[in-house]
Amino acid sequence: MNENKLRVITQDEVDGYKKAIKDKGYSVEDFDDIEKVLSESKGGFYTPKGEITIERKSTGKKRVYKTGSGRSWPAKFEEELGNGCFD
Repeated sequence: MNENKLRVITQDEVDGYKKAIKDKGYSVEDFDDIEKVLSESKGGFYTPKGEITIERKSTGKKRVYKTGSGRSWPAKFEEELGNGCFD
């Protein structure tokens, strides 16, 4: 992880979605994530907003989740993973 890069997801969120992948019986290596910053700080207090795209490499299935303060995208990802959205 590049310490200088603006992140829109926390390490806890990364750990959470990777745990969901393992818990559902999938391989973490079969999934890729791409962060996109949608708003940047101009100074002062700031919580970045963005989105994360998660793709299952073996199927090419992708889902996009909104990120930022108060978002619960890892839970939505886990729900969709369990419902077969990446199969």
